[in-house]
Amino acid sequence: MTMYRICSHDNFTAFVTILILGNTAVLACDRLGIEENEQNILDNFNSFFTWAFVAEMVIKLFGLGFKEYAKDTFNVFDAVVVALSLIELVLGAAGVEDMAGGAFSAIRSIRLLRVFKLARSWTALYNLLL
Repeated sequence: MTMYRICSHDNFTAFVTILILGNTAVLACDRLGIEENEQNILDNFNSFFTWAFVAEMVIKLFGLGFKEYAKDTFNVFDAVVVALSLIELVLGAAGVEDMAGGAFSAIRSIRLLRVFKLARSWTALYNLLL
């Protein structure tokens, strides 16, 4: 199976949809006054989802090629969200999260925009379930 077929396969789309839903659920669990061990668990999940979306982007870049990848505005949008997620990971590892406060939360909330990707994949997911 070629990389192009993998990128456009319904199972790949369904898997990415599940990742988006899981990432959204994890982001929704963040709250003020959270215990440190819970925060560590959420941070680990956030890291996992960030790297999963990096892997998705790389698979699509190799499968579609840069030119074809960039033609789709959802892919460009996703690449921006992935880049911001990586910046968030680096800033969090550097301890900037405590100093930046609201700005750091704004970067994290941008990841919730991935939900808009679901609108495109609902049809594929619906067809897969039937």
